[in-house]
Parts: sequence; structure tokens; C-alpha cells
Amino acid sequence: MATIMQGSVLSEYGRHTEAMERIDHGLAALQTIATDLVRPHFLGLGAEALSRARRFDEALEKLQEGLDLAERGGERYYEAELYRLKGEILLKKAGWVDMRVKNKVPDKVIAQAENCFDQALTTAKKQKSRSWQLRTATSLFRLYYGGDKEEKGVALLKEAFAMFSEGLSTPDLRDAKVLLNSWLRVVEDGNPIH
Repeated sequence: MATIMQGSVLSEYGRHTEAMERIDHGLAALQTIATDLVRPHFLGLGAEALSRARRFDEALEKLQEGLDLAERGGERYYEAELYRLKGEILLKKAGWVDMRVKNKVPDKVIAQAENCFDQALTTAKKQKSRSWQLRTATSLFRLYYGGDKEEKGVALLKEAFAMFSEGLSTPDLRDAKVLLNSWLRVVEDGNPIH
């Protein structure tokens, strides 16, 4: 498990080859002892590392394996995050750059990503997982920014953010606050968002 975590950290520093070697080695070691304990989580970390290396198809395969395993084995604590990651990777694979730079991502891909985010949000709410709900609301905010569903994205992010009264310096909460504050400044300045 520690080897997989090391690989995940290495991928954040751009050491993609070494990262995937460690993650794959750790996943193989877990397989030899015939445990699926936290395997969906580790498959998600592997998918994130592959995505950072722009190996999107492999990342999506790992996510699907994690989702299938969660369904089969009943270990669902990471399920919402797997769905959210799938939506994010589908967008990246299609060329999504930034929420403020609307590039030509096909509507079909937008709909697939939105469906993944909706599944993630539904799962997070059902599990009463505020952290996964916040991450998913942040993803939806970015997806909806500047479009027809912008107000829905804002409402989801405000709702998720309001559930927290502590830990406000964590990266996810800081990110959500920056997004909400940026949106509010644009609205208050009267500048067009679109």
C-alpha cells in the first residue's frame, strides 16, 4: 500500500514512469495476497497518475476496474471519487483546458462527464460523504461555469461548502472558496460571465 502511495506522490511531481512502476508493482503485490481491500481507491490513484501522464484510455480502464470491483465486492467508500475522476478524465481526453477557456469539447463528452459527476454526487450524498460531495460540486461548478447551468453549479458548490465549519484551510475547501469568490467578484462587477 505504501508503494502505491509513493507512486501517487511521484506522479504529482511529474515522475510518471517511476510513478506507474510503483503503482503497478503495489497493485500486483496486493493481487498476490488475494486482497481487494482498498483496491478501488488504489486503482483511482493509478488512474490519476495515468491521467497526469496523458494516458487517458489506460486511466479510464483503471477507473472502470475500480468501479466494477466496488460494485462486485461492496467496498464503495471511494466510489463517488471514482465517478468524479472518470468525468474529469473524459473531459481532459477530449481536450478540456480550463473552465474559462471554452474549447471544442463535443457535447456528447460533456454529457458523459456530467453523468459521471451526477453519479458521483448521488453516491456522495447517499453515503453522507461531505468531502466527495465538495469535490464533485467543484467539478460541476467548473463544468457549468459560463453556461446555461451556471447557477446550478454555483448553488451546488455553495451548498457543499456550507457543510463545513472547520478544516477550511484544506486544499479542497480553499479551492472551492476561491472559485466562489471569483464568481462573486465577476457578478458584483457587472462583467459578463459568458
